[in-house]
Amino acid sequence: MITFIFLVGALKSVFIGMFAVVLFYYGKKFIDKVYILLYLFLFLCILGIIFYVINGNTFFVNSFVRRILFIPPMLDNIYYDTFNEQPLYWSHNPFGSLFFDYPLSKLPNMYVGESILDKDGMSANVGIVTEGFFSFGYIGVFVHSILVCLIFSILKRIDIKPMFFGIVFVYIYYINTSFFTVLLVTHGLLFFILYSYFFLNKNYD
Repeated sequence: MITFIFLVGALKSVFIGMFAVVLFYYGKKFIDKVYILLYLFLFLCILGIIFYVINGNTFFVNSFVRRILFIPPMLDNIYYDTFNEQPLYWSHNPFGSLFFDYPLSKLPNMYVGESILDKDGMSANVGIVTEGFFSFGYIGVFVHSILVCLIFSILKRIDIKPMFFGIVFVYIYYINTSFFTVLLVTHGLLFFILYSYFFLNKNYD
């Protein structure tokens, strides 16, 4: 399933999902998988510092420390300053555009990346909660938070086998890096929920 979605969309973040499936396959309890994640992240951070000290290589530092811990809050501040007084009312997605005209010449992530940050070709990706803010302020944040809770409530009711937690973890990451409609369609969340119900459900053993 993950390979198919990757071949259709060619998104590297989707491809990472295959490694997450293998990583989180072992361990029968949820807490075991949390420890695996924390130890892996700590290992990559230490490895990044060692690489930087030895030869000045910043790949691991950029990928796992700066990208995960520093870039998202910085982008959140930029989106806040840009759209605080001029929300988009969800006009950037197919549903909102039925009711409101989209005021920008580019999608929000490209507008912020190219026009605000002045970096040609840069896509300043943010997550569902930030999308809620630039869509309709704090009301939008509340609406999108409810949607996130609904998604995890559905996944909890499906009762996915613990060995497949890696896929769920990848979608937790997607929530912080993609828009809601993109998450459902392009990243395959809607397909994953249906697939999980019919094939990954513990009740179907």
